[in-house]
Amino acid sequence: MRKLIYTFFCLIFLFGGGIAESMNRSSIESIDSAIGVKTLHYVDIKRGDRPVVVELWYPVADSGVSDRIEDLYIHPSEARDATFVASGNRYPLILMSHGHRGDRRDRSWLAEKLVKKNYIVASVEHYGNSSKTFDPALTLRYWDRPQDVSFALDQLLNEPDLKEVVDADRIGFVGYSLGGMTGLSLAGGGVQDLKEIFAKYRKEFNQFPRESFKVLDTSIEKGSVHDPRIKAYLLLAPATFLFSQEGLKKITAPIGLVSAINDEVLPHEEHSRRVLQNSPTVRFKLLRKEIAHSAFLNPLSALGKQVKAKSKRQALSSEDQKRLYQEVGDFSISFFQDQLRDGQTIN
Repeated sequence: MRKLIYTFFCLIFLFGGGIAESMNRSSIESIDSAIGVKTLHYVDIKRGDRPVVVELWYPVADSGVSDRIEDLYIHPSEARDATFVASGNRYPLILMSHGHRGDRRDRSWLAEKLVKKNYIVASVEHYGNSSKTFDPALTLRYWDRPQDVSFALDQLLNEPDLKEVVDADRIGFVGYSLGGMTGLSLAGGGVQDLKEIFAKYRKEFNQFPRESFKVLDTSIEKGSVHDPRIKAYLLLAPATFLFSQEGLKKITAPIGLVSAINDEVLPHEEHSRRVLQNSPTVRFKLLRKEIAHSAFLNPLSALGKQVKAKSKRQALSSEDQKRLYQEVGDFSISFFQDQLRDGQTIN
């Protein structure tokens, strides 16, 4: 258990920083190679005016111009606030959850691959556990993450531009790292005794102020954050330390799992393997090369390489990174095509 907890908090140091305050346009190009994007700002009044920001990617018409944005990462070509392409069909919706101290845009490479196969992708940013809003006390409240996703889904299904084009019967989820743990919670996984886990945090990690534990109300963790509207879960190198073996066995929704055998942050044997052994994993991909935990994120920009120079992020060669994106992208598309079938035509 000690090693599991340690690897979780290593993320604090490995992946600090996400979207830079200023974004740079690196090129302008035809929209026919782009995907649409817009940023949606919501506030959950019932949870103390908690902000929930969503990055939405979607198919667009083949006209106009687009930007290629670079911050700490290199992103695909995006047409900001472009009009949805009129296909006549309802689109499946894929929700996304980032890793510890990540951000909503740090896996836009995967959003692009899904959108170009006619999915709408909505990536949720978790306040208090993102690169720009990190707060130790809020980070300990693991249940805020799945509640963010369910709240965002409520809002998205009522968006004027979306409610007529999203197929509410075909909703999937992609979670990376701690986002994978978020997915397991949404899927109905039961957690271990948080008091015991938090006691170990308090003993071993003095960067978490004692006050964070004293004021933490864990009563909500006894309730369910299961969201039955989500029909299939894709987990990329997920964290699983919150869940008991019995808790994982409560999950019934199909799971697609991608894991790196030599993941240095969340080792396969201690995390993903537990999902394989105890949950309904219908498709699994084990990456046997020297794939680091951070390889699932976007490629770093020149600025990103400078910022991350002192971190332990292990960079793949350009060709190996492209090959990884292709393999994981193909796996993701195939999984959702199998699990989110039978769309309906717009009347």
